[in-house]
Amino acid sequence: MLDDQKNAGPSKIKDYVANRIMHAREDIIQTHEENLFAWNTAFVDQMNGLFDIVGTVTGSTTDAGCPTFAKGTPAAVSPTYNISTFGGISRSDYSWWRPKNVKGLNAEVNLRNDMNTLYNTVSQNLSAPNFIICDQDLYEYYQEESMDKLQHVRSAFNQTASDLGFESCTFKGKPMSWTSMLAGTDKLFMLNLDWIELVYDPSYFFDMTEWFTTSSQLERVAYILSAMQLIDSQPRRHGLLDYNTTTYA
Repeated sequence: MLDDQKNAGPSKIKDYVANRIMHAREDIIQTHEENLFAWNTAFVDQMNGLFDIVGTVTGSTTDAGCPTFAKGTPAAVSPTYNISTFGGISRSDYSWWRPKNVKGLNAEVNLRNDMNTLYNTVSQNLSAPNFIICDQDLYEYYQEESMDKLQHVRSAFNQTASDLGFESCTFKGKPMSWTSMLAGTDKLFMLNLDWIELVYDPSYFFDMTEWFTTSSQLERVAYILSAMQLIDSQPRRHGLLDYNTTTYA
């Protein structure tokens, strides 16, 4: 109420509203990026994350080898690539429902070779990954090792990533980026986005609730709702390069 009162002028209110919308947009982007690198047992009402689609070899709690979030549940173990259940199908019963995993050693020296191995293991000369994302350390190792060979290709993804504030380069012509949500995990995802889809309910997507007031206070709160689920129909078309001994024994 006090903010409204201070910004009640005909010119100020436009700046006030635009500023609030900008901050809401940035918060939504960061929140969904955080959700993307969790898993559906870690948070309350969590959508599937990339660790649900591409599990680790041994599984791990949120404080060892997998992302750590303030709102995470420490007891929630990340899915394992060969015994977890995804989409109601058991990976222990059906090997064709498993992603690919490659264990890496000494990323400073072997990263590019390990990436080649994972890329070929996933593609099998049939369907290659078309997007790569990793932690900052692995991204910088790749840049340092390939500085004189980096390809600067402008694509729709590069432009969108740039608009959202994400840096990207390419590997075998495929966009590659990094995220702070994977900090300290020593992990690199290779994904084929042709098989991944974010399904959402248009009636409850970025929909704002009514304003709620608190007794004897001037603050008002509204919530932004997003009802959605991340689905995948070909887990074998994705892979995880893991340099963390906690999740790759």
